[in-house]
Amino acid sequence: MLEDFPIRLAGMDALPEREACADIMCGTTPWTTYGMPRERMLNVLGDPTGDLYIAGDQGGVAGFMSLCMTGPFVGYLRVLAVRDDMRGKGLGTRLIRHAESLVFPRTPNMFIMVASFNPKARALYERLGYAVVGTFVNYAIKGHDELLLRKTSGSLMDFCPEQT
Repeated sequence: MLEDFPIRLAGMDALPEREACADIMCGTTPWTTYGMPRERMLNVLGDPTGDLYIAGDQGGVAGFMSLCMTGPFVGYLRVLAVRDDMRGKGLGTRLIRHAESLVFPRTPNMFIMVASFNPKARALYERLGYAVVGTFVNYAIKGHDELLLRKTSGSLMDFCPEQT
């Protein structure tokens, strides 16, 4: 069961896990379309402005996300990917829900970017309550757009963060 696969924060020194995450990205849309080299994926996953969360199973990394809680879009889900054999089983939804549990106590907005050529991911995000708030034309690669999606519980000015 998916609940048996805990989601945990990976340490910055977790190179083998970042490598496993990069391997998942190498075989996953949108990364295959972007043609992004594995080394660049490792750099994205090791960026200290994002926290890497991993869901593991007996086969290793089953899925992961990189969540950015700094900058102009606090609560930005930078990367979400699920291993091929785990797709369609709810792990992506579980990772997003975990991200929301971390984001919404601190800010009323969560952001996700999705490639225009990735309708399955867009459908998942919209099913979970995310709406398109902007389009970045030719943002990642020429000929394709990136859509910025947002889920919100209200305005920034009305929001009162939980005390920790």
